[in-house]
Amino acid sequence: MPLLLTILLILLLLIVIAVLYLLLVPIDLMVTGMLEPEGVTAEGGLIWGVAGFVAEQRQGNLRTAIMLFGHRFWFSMEQGQQKPEVSVKPEEPVAPAEESEEHLEEKRRSSGPGAGEVISMVEEAWPRITDLLGSTIRAVEIRSVTIDMTFGLSDAAKTGEVFGYLMAIRGMLTPVPWFSMGVTPVFGTITLAGTGSGTLRLNHPGTLLVPIARLLFCRPVWRMIRARGAS
Repeated sequence: MPLLLTILLILLLLIVIAVLYLLLVPIDLMVTGMLEPEGVTAEGGLIWGVAGFVAEQRQGNLRTAIMLFGHRFWFSMEQGQQKPEVSVKPEEPVAPAEESEEHLEEKRRSSGPGAGEVISMVEEAWPRITDLLGSTIRAVEIRSVTIDMTFGLSDAAKTGEVFGYLMAIRGMLTPVPWFSMGVTPVFGTITLAGTGSGTLRLNHPGTLLVPIARLLFCRPVWRMIRARGAS
């Protein structure tokens, strides 16, 4: 078999695999949070098949990681340490120089579109925006929302009243299969702690490529992109 034909077949196979990956492999978005007396811990992740991205915030420290085949590879250091303060000698104020009209006009052009231009662009591109929003809503699936909390107020009667409201909300959402909530009241003590998590799934993400492209290449958006690129 000629070498060129072999290379073309390999490229075709890679393209088919990429298209199938886009169309069939869902994207999972996960968020988890924990509220404790020591502070707030939060973690968010995006997983697409064998790869993903995770960000974790714990007691003021932020870490990020890349996920491959379920394993996390942390590539950022903790950012909780404060930078040492550096004293800077204040400079003497300098009187602003007068700017020419040509310079002011150039600054107005390079500052980007104004509010009126943005509103006009949104009105023009609104059909494309609603098309993308509709496609995204149809593709998004709520997998789970879980809340488990412990709370208490200084007034036991108010604690019971709030607990009744929360139980009413849980009762209304009981038929929803992906929702779960647990509440534990503490009477006579001010406290608030708990955990929460949620998972969304974007099914068939490749189906969003067409509405995204239609939005990016419609006349008002493309005109703004070209204007920003020219500036």
